[in-house]
Amino acid sequence: MAASGDETMSAKGTIEARLESLKEEHRVLGIRLEELNGRRHLTPEEEVERSTIRKKKLFLKDQMSSIARGPVSGPPPWPGASRVSPPPA
Repeated sequence: MAASGDETMSAKGTIEARLESLKEEHRVLGIRLEELNGRRHLTPEEEVERSTIRKKKLFLKDQMSSIARGPVSGPPPWPGASRVSPPPA
C-alpha cells in the first residue's frame, strides 16, 4: 500500500526534525570538547569524558550522514550476502 501525501510529508518532517536534533547535539558536544581541549591538564575523568565525546560526535556524524543519504538500496544488508548465489530457476 502506498503512503499518502500527508504521511510522506509527516515522515519527511520527522526525519528533518531528527536531523536537526542530531546536529544540535553534535554542536553542543563540540563546544564541550573545545572546552576540554583548551585546558592545559585534564583529570583522568576529563580524559574519559573527552574520549567519550569524540566517539559520540563520530556516531552522530554517521547518523546524520545516513539520514542525508536516505533509504539504502543496493548492497546486501549483511557481510558476505553478495556471495550467496540465488536459488536455481
